Amino acid sequence: MLKLMRKKITDFIIKIFKLERGDKNRNFGFFEGITSSILNFFIFLIKYLFSNTLNSISLKADAFHTLSDILTSIIVIIGFYLSSKKADKKHPFGHGRIEKIFSILMALILIYIGYEFFISSLDRFKNPVNIDINYLAILILFITILFKEFLTLISFELGKRIDSLALKTDAWHHRSDSIATLLIIVGFFTFKYGLYFLDGIFGMAVSALIAYTGFSIIFESSSFLIGEEPSADLVKKINDIAYNFDFVDDVHHIHIHDYGNQIEITFHIRLKGEQTLNEVHDKITRIEKAIEKEIKGANVTIHSEPLK
Repeated sequence: MLKLMRKKITDFIIKIFKLERGDKNRNFGFFEGITSSILNFFIFLIKYLFSNTLNSISLKADAFHTLSDILTSIIVIIGFYLSSKKADKKHPFGHGRIEKIFSILMALILIYIGYEFFISSLDRFKNPVNIDINYLAILILFITILFKEFLTLISFELGKRIDSLALKTDAWHHRSDSIATLLIIVGFFTFKYGLYFLDGIFGMAVSALIAYTGFSIIFESSSFLIGEEPSADLVKKINDIAYNFDFVDDVHHIHIHDYGNQIEITFHIRLKGEQTLNEVHDKITRIEKAIEKEIKGANVTIHSEPLK
């Protein structure tokens, strides 16, 4: 049910804003980044104002968690702009991996923010202060969670459709902000019993969540840049397309290099029967074009071998 709703909402947004016209990847990235920046700015202001009014360090940490969402969304926009640049003489495979580099930059910002607020929250735990209970603030914070979940669902769906790590990362950032705010709301209900030291504990929990998100992004982005083994689904798709031609006897030695916007695919193939060099070339060209048609951004090179 949730997946269907997410799909319908995303389809509606894509249609209204005409996001599939021109460079779809860049349009999706720009829309997510700009929308996230605008909504997060208003959510940050709300949380920050209430954190000062209520004197809550955990809510202030949560406010700056939301502010970090703005920074990462801006980085997403810049990353998509640079990664959409066409291939040039120095970068013949395009600039798609820039997105992953900017994802690491986003992560470093998260880790720094998490560290700073962990120190502040630890001090608040050691030196607790009275915190006012404001049910209007709790209601408004709950509404901000709904907005953050909206951003989460849209970012996930857009990221899924263009297979973008940056958008999926931003989605997890939105989700972590929702969880953090929910922790703060739970904390407020405990303060009426005088358990003010929990403000520092919840602040440290939010800080740890921020830092954990950052480290997760670094590990995932770094793994891609180092060079990951291709997914079993992608290898299967290549095999299925190739073996769909009745003159193919064997496919092996598949190598795949993902550059973000471009995927370099090479493999060896054996064809049935005796054929001239021209016939082999024509048949291999047909296979290459078939794969490039089915796999977006693919550039295929096939090496032919004789039957054993």
